[in-house]
Amino acid sequence: MHFSDTLLSSVEHAFNDMMLLRNPEPEDVEGPVRAVLLGPDYLSCLRAEVERVQRDYPDAAILACFNRERDMCEAFRDMRAGGWKTPVSLVPLDVRLDVWLSILKLAMMGTTYVPVAASLKADEGVARKPRCLSKLTDRESEVLALAAKGAQNKTIAHALEVSEHTVKLHMHHIIKKLGVRNRTQAAQQLMMTQG
Repeated sequence: MHFSDTLLSSVEHAFNDMMLLRNPEPEDVEGPVRAVLLGPDYLSCLRAEVERVQRDYPDAAILACFNRERDMCEAFRDMRAGGWKTPVSLVPLDVRLDVWLSILKLAMMGTTYVPVAASLKADEGVARKPRCLSKLTDRESEVLALAAKGAQNKTIAHALEVSEHTVKLHMHHIIKKLGVRNRTQAAQQLMMTQG
C-alpha cells in the first residue's frame, strides 16, 4: 500500500519547503529528512522498521499510519509493553485531511501523537481515571477526550448537545485544572496518562 497522489500533493502544498519521496534508499536522499511515514503494510514488522528508520534518519519524526483502529491499538499496546526508545506517532488514515496535516505538523515539531481512542482501547476496557485527570468532572473528561481526537469546539458542542460557549468554559477549566497552557497540552496530558 502506498499513499495516494492526492494525499502526497496535499502534503507538498501544505509544506512547500519539503520534497516528498516514496520508499527512498538512504543514499538517495539529499538534505535532512523531517518525517518518515510508514504505511499499514509495515504493521507486521513495525518495530523493526521503526528501528531501521531511526538508524537511517535519526532526526526524522516517525509516523505509523493505520487503516484499522484495532491495528493501531495493538501497535500502541506493543509500544507501551515493549518500552520502545523511539517515539512514534500513530495516525489513522480515515481522518479529515486538515486533521491529518495537523498531526504531521505536530510530529515534525517533536510531538508524538497517539489518538485517545487507541490509548483507551489498548487498556482492553479497563475503565480508570488517571490521578492527574481525577480533578476533572465527567463532562470535562468527555470534552477533553473529544478535543484530543481533534474535534473542534463546534463539533464537541454538537456531540454533547451543549452550546459552543459551554465547551469553551469546560476547556478553560480543564486547562486551569491540569496546569497546562492550551488544549493541545491538555490532550497530551491525557495521552501520557494512558501509558
